[in-house]
Amino acid sequence: MPSVTMVFAQLADAFSFCTSPDVRHVRTTADPPMAPEESLKMLKEGNRRFVDGRPLGARTKDAARRQLVDQGQAPHTAIIGCADSRAPLETIFDAMPGDLFVLRNAGNTCTHAEGSMVGSLEFATGKLGSRLILVLGHTNCGAIAGATKTYLEAKVPQKAGSALQGLLQDLGAVAEQAVQEAGPGASADEVTARAVKVNVYHTMSFLLRFSESIRSAVREGTVQIQGGIYNLETGSVDFLGALPTQTELLDSTMAIPPSMVEAGEARGKHGVRTGADSAVPKDVALKMLKAGNERFAAGAPTATQTSGPMRKALVQCGQAPHSAILGCADSRVPVDTVFDAMPGELFVLRNAGNTCTHAEGSMVGSLEFATGKLGSRLILVLGHTNCGAIAGATKTYLEAKVPQKAGSALQGLLQDLGAVAEQAVQEAGPGASADEVTARAVKVNVYHTMSFLLRFSESIRSAVREGTVQIQGGIYNLETGSVDFLGALPTQTELLDSTMAIPPSMVEAGEARGKHGVRTGADSAVPKDVALKMLKAGNERFAAGAPTATQTSGPMRKALVQCGQAPHSAILGCADSRVPVDTVFDAMPGELFVLRNAGNTCTHAEGSMVGSLEFCTGKLGSRLILVLGHTKCGAIAGATQTFQAGGEKAPGSALEGLLQGLSVVAKEASEELGPGALQEELAAHATKVNVFSSMNFLLKYSEPIRELVRKGDLDIQGGIYHLETGRVEFLGRSPQQAELLAAEGTLPPSMALGTVRTTSDGPMAPQAALKLLKVGNERFVVGAPKAGKVHSSMRETLATGQAPHTALVGCADSRVPLETVFDALPGDLFVLRNAGNTCTHAEGSVLGSLEFCTGPLKTRLIFVLGHTSCGAIKGATSTFLSGQKTKVPQALDALLQGLGSVVSDAQKELGKKATEEQVAAHAVKLNVFHTMNFMLKYSEPIRQKVRSGELEIQGGVYDLQTGRVEFLGASPSQAKLVAAEGAVAPSLKSKMQGA
Repeated sequence: MPSVTMVFAQLADAFSFCTSPDVRHVRTTADPPMAPEESLKMLKEGNRRFVDGRPLGARTKDAARRQLVDQGQAPHTAIIGCADSRAPLETIFDAMPGDLFVLRNAGNTCTHAEGSMVGSLEFATGKLGSRLILVLGHTNCGAIAGATKTYLEAKVPQKAGSALQGLLQDLGAVAEQAVQEAGPGASADEVTARAVKVNVYHTMSFLLRFSESIRSAVREGTVQIQGGIYNLETGSVDFLGALPTQTELLDSTMAIPPSMVEAGEARGKHGVRTGADSAVPKDVALKMLKAGNERFAAGAPTATQTSGPMRKALVQCGQAPHSAILGCADSRVPVDTVFDAMPGELFVLRNAGNTCTHAEGSMVGSLEFATGKLGSRLILVLGHTNCGAIAGATKTYLEAKVPQKAGSALQGLLQDLGAVAEQAVQEAGPGASADEVTARAVKVNVYHTMSFLLRFSESIRSAVREGTVQIQGGIYNLETGSVDFLGALPTQTELLDSTMAIPPSMVEAGEARGKHGVRTGADSAVPKDVALKMLKAGNERFAAGAPTATQTSGPMRKALVQCGQAPHSAILGCADSRVPVDTVFDAMPGELFVLRNAGNTCTHAEGSMVGSLEFCTGKLGSRLILVLGHTKCGAIAGATQTFQAGGEKAPGSALEGLLQGLSVVAKEASEELGPGALQEELAAHATKVNVFSSMNFLLKYSEPIRELVRKGDLDIQGGIYHLETGRVEFLGRSPQQAELLAAEGTLPPSMALGTVRTTSDGPMAPQAALKLLKVGNERFVVGAPKAGKVHSSMRETLATGQAPHTALVGCADSRVPLETVFDALPGDLFVLRNAGNTCTHAEGSVLGSLEFCTGPLKTRLIFVLGHTSCGAIKGATSTFLSGQKTKVPQALDALLQGLGSVVSDAQKELGKKATEEQVAAHAVKLNVFHTMNFMLKYSEPIRQKVRSGELEIQGGVYDLQTGRVEFLGASPSQAKLVAAEGAVAPSLKSKMQGA
C-alpha cells in the first residue's frame, strides 16, 4: 500500500500538470521566454513522473503541431546529452514537443565538437529564447569508460588513428582529473563513475570559457547553466546545480578554442579545407590538381601530415573538397598523394576499373552527394596505365569467353566492361595487339564513365548544364607519376541535350519480382503465406534503410499496361501515415493494391473500400488483405476526442460523420482499458481496435470476401505501422474471424437503409436540395462518401417511380458521374448531360426534359454545372479567337459556333490581352450563366415557377483537380429576365417561319 504522503504527492503532481498551460498547447514563439528557475522546475517534475511510471507524454494535437510549424519553436531548455543514454531526453523529462532543444553526442562533450555543439547552444539561447542549458551525463557511459580505460592503460598514441581515438584522447583530461579526485587504489569502475561527473563540469566549463555570447548571458543572469547525471538503472536525474567554478570563469578572459587556432591560409582557414572555407571554382580546382600532380611527379610535394588542430577542424567544420575523384582501386598510389593534396581537399571514390557500369548506386550517389551537399565543383574520372580490371575485361572479350550468366561479381564486372573493350577493338583497328587494345580501352573507359554520369544522373547533368560543375577525365601513368588530363567528354554537349535514361542495373529486376521485373498478369498468383512473408521482408528492408525497390523502366511500365496488374496483397491503409504504403513495404509497382482513407476504416465509404477489395481479391487474384493502422493516427485521435466529448448530434460535415463513426472504436477501446486511461493511451489502443474493426467489417458484410476466406483462398491480416521506427507490428487475424464466418452475412449499415427518394416522398424545398448537393460534394472531396452500392431493395423501391430533388444539367466531358460528385443516391438527381452543359442548341430535348422534371416530377431545383478544362469551351474559344467562319457543315461546328457568343463575352470582360487559356477559363463560368439565362428566356413554364418562388435555378463549376464544386448562386440576370416577356427559342422560330 502506498503511503498517504505518496498518494497526496501524486495527486498534487497530477493537479499541477493539469493546470499547466502546456497541457493545452505546446510552446511556440508566441509564448514569452521562461525563467531558468521555472524551466528547471519543469525538468524535475517531468523526471519524477518518468521515474514513477506516470508519464503524461507529448499530448499534442494536429492544431498544436501546426502551431509548432507556423509559429516556430521556443524551447525553455537546451540540453547537451549523451548519444549512449538509452532513452530520448524528451522521455526522461516527460516533455512536450517544443519544450526542449536537444543536442547529443558521445560523451555529452564540447571537447571535440565545439563548432556544432557550442554554435547550436548559442542559437538556442540567442535566437530561440532558451534560458536554461542543462549538461546531462549518465551512469555507465561508454565514451567515458573508454576514455578512462585508454588513460589508465597509458596507451595513448601520439597521433590519433581514428576519430574515436581522437575523442578518447580529448577526454583523457577528464579521466586524469577523475583519477586524481578518486585517489590512489581506486578501481577503474570508481574512476569511471567519478569521471562522468567531472565530464559534466568539464563541458559546462568549456561553454563558459569559449563562448562569449553564453558567458555574457550567464553573467547578466538571463541564462543559467546547470549540470545533471541520469541514472540508467533508476531513471532519476541527479541535478548538480551550477558549475562550482562559474564565478571564477566569468571573471576570466575568454580563451580561443583549441581547434580554432590559426593554421595558415594556404590550404584553408585551418590548414586543411573544411566547411569553414568557401567553394573553389571548377577551373581553380582543376588548376590545383594539375599543380599538385606536377609537384608529385617532380618529387617535390608540399602536403604535410595533419596536426591535431587540423583534424579537429575537419571534425568540427566538416569537409569541403574542391574536387571529387573517381579512381581505380588498382592505381598503386593513394589518389591524394598523386595530387599532393591535404585531407579535406579531395573526395575520393575508388573501385576496380574506375567505372560506374556496375556500381552506379554507390558511385553516382556518392558523386551527387559530393557535388550537392559538399559543394565540390569538379569531378575527375581517373584511369591509369596497366589497369588490371581493363586488361581482364579486354582478355575476356578477345577470347570470347563471356558466359551467359555471370557466376561471380568479378565475372559480372568484366562482362559489363566488355562494351569498353569492344569499342577499343574497333578504334584500335585490325591487327592491334592485346596490349594496344588494353591501353586504348583505358581511355575509352574513362570516357565511358563520364558518359554514364551525364546520362544517368539528373542532378549532375543539371549542374554541368548550368555550368556549376565540370566533369574532366584523366589517365595516371604508373611509370612517370604524371596525369594526362583529357578534358571534358567529347560528346558532352550532345548528352546534355538528351533525355535521361534509366541505369542498366535498374532495368532488370530478376525473377523475384515477376517476369517483367514487376508483378503483372503474366505472373501466377502468390500464395497468401508467401505474400505475408514478402510484406514482412520488405518492411524489414525499409526499416533497416536498405530498400531494393527501384524506379520502373519503360519496359516495366509497358508490361503493366499490356498484361495488367497482379498484386500479391491488397492493403487498406490510412491517408495520414506520412509514408507511401508501397515504400513501407519496399514494393515495386504491381505488387500491392493500395487503398487509403482517413482512419483505414470501412465504417464509412464501404461501397468504395469493400467494392475495391472485392475487385482485387476476385478479379486480380490477390490472396492477402492487410488492414494497416499506424501510430499517432489523426483520425483515431479525433474520434477519441469526439467520444470523450460525448453527446449525440447530427454531423455537420463529412469529417464529423467520419469521426462519429469511428467513435464506436474509441468506445470499445475505453471499455477494454477501463476508467482512468489517458487520452493518448486510449487513442493508441483504439488504433489497434480499429484495425480489427475494419477486418471484422469485411468478414461481416462482404459475402465474396467471406467465401474466399472460408475456402482458404484468402487471408485477412492486421498490422500497425510505427511512425517512429518505420516497422510494422503484424497483428495476425481477427480473434472473431471464425465466429463471423460461421454467422449469416448481412448488408453494410448504409446499404441496409432504404433512403432512396420515390413518388411517395413530397417535393423538397430548393434550399434543402441545394444543401444536400453541398454536403454531398464535401463528402466526395474528403473521400468519405456514404452513397454505397445499389442493392435489390433500392431498385425495387425506385421501380415504383422517381422523385428527384434536383435537375442537373452537366457536361458530358466532366470525367466523373455527376451522382458521384454529389455523393447522391439513385433517384436523387435528374441528370442531363451534353457537351458544354448548354442549351444553345438542342433546346427541344434539354428544355423539354427540364420542363418534364420540374412539372410532373415536381423537382424544385435546377442546377447547371460547368467544369474546369472543358473541351467544348476550349474548342469554342479556339474557333472564335481564330476567326474561323464555316458553313456549319457538322453538328460539332454548330455547337462551337453557338458557344462563340459566350467566348465573345468572356474576351470583352477580360480584355484583348487575355490569353486563350484565360478566356476559356472565364467562359466556363459565363457559359453556366448563359445556360441558366436561356431557360429563363425561352421556357415559359420554368420562368413562371421561378417567378412564383416554386423553383430555383442555381449554377456551379466543378474543379476537375480538387473535385470541389464552386457554387455560383442564381444568374445575375435572373430578375430582369423573369420580369420580361418570354421569347421563342431561335431554332423554334425558324421552324415556325418555315411552317
